[in-house]
Amino acid sequence: MKKFGLSVGAVVVASSLVACGEETSVEEVEGTEEAEAENLDAEETEEDEDEDEEENEDEDEDEDEEDEFGTRVNPVPHGQTVEVEGSDWLFGDVHYDIELIESVSGDEAESMVKEANQFNEPSEDGKEYILAKVRIQLHSAEEEPFDVNAQQFDVISEGGSSYEDFVSVAELDPEFRSDLYEGGEVEGWAPFLVDSDDEKPLIKYNDVWFDLRGEE
Repeated sequence: MKKFGLSVGAVVVASSLVACGEETSVEEVEGTEEAEAENLDAEETEEDEDEDEEENEDEDEDEDEEDEFGTRVNPVPHGQTVEVEGSDWLFGDVHYDIELIESVSGDEAESMVKEANQFNEPSEDGKEYILAKVRIQLHSAEEEPFDVNAQQFDVISEGGSSYEDFVSVAELDPEFRSDLYEGGEVEGWAPFLVDSDDEKPLIKYNDVWFDLRGEE
């Protein structure tokens, strides 16, 4: 009986040990699953935070671009002088002020073009002249003289396409053209030819963007 009892006891103990082992094993598995779940949650949280940070950075960049003056999204209006310091591939380090004083378009611009010289060609159908009065004052240039003329402007449509037509209008008075030395200044008309239905064309001088039509 003792043996049986011992045997039973052994069996019971063994069963208990097995049971305890199983419980321990289950707890370990459950703990691992919980840990993995926590790790996944943490990873997902980190990914969400990274995505939020990237979105915030993109928004900040967009806001910075919108706030930055003289860009395509925030061009310089008429009558605003911009001081520029930079490097030019022809003239080296340069420092100057530039201002788009005013612009004329439509019939007034056509009349000015015709009156300037009888051989100036009128605009074609669907096109119109815009004449911009621009002023530049040179503070310094590494290489002098600092050449200034209307052909140095890029003209970009509201839709983002550049106008590639060569525009030649003779004898506008005063004409935007000069060789400047330190302290020199030029103010004159620069002619541009754009689509007549282009409501917001822009011009760009080096890296500074201007609203060509201005408020009408």
